Amino acid sequence: MKHPPGVATVGYIHAVPNSRNVVPGEVRLEIDMRHPEESGLAAMETDLTNEIERLAPGAQLSVVWRKAPVVFDAALREVIRQEAEGLCLSALEMVSGAGHDAAHVAAKAPTAMIFIPSREGLSHNEREYSSPQQCANGADLLLRSVLRADELFHG
Repeated sequence: MKHPPGVATVGYIHAVPNSRNVVPGEVRLEIDMRHPEESGLAAMETDLTNEIERLAPGAQLSVVWRKAPVVFDAALREVIRQEAEGLCLSALEMVSGAGHDAAHVAAKAPTAMIFIPSREGLSHNEREYSSPQQCANGADLLLRSVLRADELFHG
């Protein structure tokens, strides 16, 4: 990986004529790239553009949507980590580049997010599944984190 912890995925692809055994004359695809730092995201975009120009001179590129990385509040992330530890829940701090409401709220107020485990790591997919216990653990962690943050920040 050239720009850790950056990630990229192709979530949409359409080949014309879309027939097996035929080399497509046109391919349309959408690439979702995420990185926790603006400089990392910019470097990923530059490398992608350069590589596409090298492999397919004349290819048309356009940006459909772009959002600068959002860093959530460090104090709230620490509260969540401590509360997860107190509940004996495993915790992994991760970067979400999705357009969740919290990413917009973060511009106005201290914000953080809690994700619960999903079978096979699937998210935004019809096969996504979290057990009732995992959902309950997430709700318990959220409640305890909100109460602890209120105690710490508002006495």
